[in-house]
Amino acid sequence: MADSLKISPTMIKQPAVSRQQSDPQVPFQIKDVSKVNNINVSKQTSSQNQTLLNTDGPKILMDLLKNPENSTHFLHSLFLLQEISQLVPLDNSILNNELEQLFNAIFLKSDHILSELLNQSKQTSPFKGEFYDWVRQLLFDQPELEGQLIQLIKTMNQIRSKSNMKESLIQQSQFLENEFKGLKQVESINLFIEKLESEENISSAFIQMVNELEKSILFNPQMKRHIGIMQYNISRFLISNYPIEDILEIFKEGLGDRFSEFKQWVKQVLEIPLNTNPATVIDRITELLELEVTHSNVLGLTHEKIENIVISLLSSPSNFIPLLHFVLPMQSELLQAYSECWIDVESKENIQLIHVLCAIEIQSLGHFEVEIWQTDDRIKCEVFCPPELVEGFKPMVHILSKRILESSYKLDHVQVKDLVQARSLLDVFSHLNELQNGINVYA
Repeated sequence: MADSLKISPTMIKQPAVSRQQSDPQVPFQIKDVSKVNNINVSKQTSSQNQTLLNTDGPKILMDLLKNPENSTHFLHSLFLLQEISQLVPLDNSILNNELEQLFNAIFLKSDHILSELLNQSKQTSPFKGEFYDWVRQLLFDQPELEGQLIQLIKTMNQIRSKSNMKESLIQQSQFLENEFKGLKQVESINLFIEKLESEENISSAFIQMVNELEKSILFNPQMKRHIGIMQYNISRFLISNYPIEDILEIFKEGLGDRFSEFKQWVKQVLEIPLNTNPATVIDRITELLELEVTHSNVLGLTHEKIENIVISLLSSPSNFIPLLHFVLPMQSELLQAYSECWIDVESKENIQLIHVLCAIEIQSLGHFEVEIWQTDDRIKCEVFCPPELVEGFKPMVHILSKRILESSYKLDHVQVKDLVQARSLLDVFSHLNELQNGINVYA
């Protein structure tokens, strides 16, 4: 039998195997180029994004660069957190009370939405207020001062954020200290922290620490990137020690009689720390996530879900998604809802177009989106809702139309459409790719 198997032909037809060898001189060819997500890079700063995509950077940064998804459904995880905290009381009563207070503080009543929008808008940029309005007018009147004003504002921002940079450097050093616990490298790390606290010989202490760390077998590419971020923060921290008086003297001749007032105004602004804005919903959500992380995921929120929520909160406004961004969890008499709004302002031929997307996750109902376009006093609106609810929401068009007409705006049209799945920001704001210019390293 064994001998017959050696000479018997196979009963199953075997597929032919191609023996064609690829030409080593020809580069690897992609047969179906339509499957390649090609990013159209049209500007120098956009090419920096492309460079980042080809590197092993932080996952959150990579996600922001690749595809800034509409992220309200990520915040839906907070609904789950709240339900778990109510159904499964924790042994620690103090922690239970803290969680309950945070959840109660997150949701807004209708009469608090406007104040929340104003508070969140104050955190979108440090360059807001009467002083910066005056600087913009000065720049309009005397455009020759542009270079000096940019240098002044950059230095002022560095000085005002000095304490934040110092705290960040200390935390980064403590991370290294924990990684090298019990080893001789800890001595150089502690020395750097001491020099940072006293603000003396920081650069030399940092170089000494890096040299010691690089000798260790524990030093790896991830730690090298961590050191690179620290080096950048140190450079910013040292710039914050630059004497502001030297820059102000440049304006003495150009401002004339207004110089004394300008100098006094600059000093008053420098006395105001950057983190004096009132607390917002985003701050409370951050506290909630911090509580979840520091207590070892007591509520079971996975690392992936936490990261998704963080991506949502970081998504905009930023260099990667330059849109105004608001997070508005709302509480009515019957329902709770998480809402995120993105606002884009575009000028075309002296006409200002305001484009708004509101994505809303309503408890027990699902995902909704409202898209609004406003030009001068004209408004058009489209409401997207789950297909099974479209007919039920159509009668609400009359109510929405009536509310808009009661204001100073004129309504072009309101439509209700079905929404199969949440759209990405790139689907809604079609020119977003053109605005994703990355970080200008030459600024």
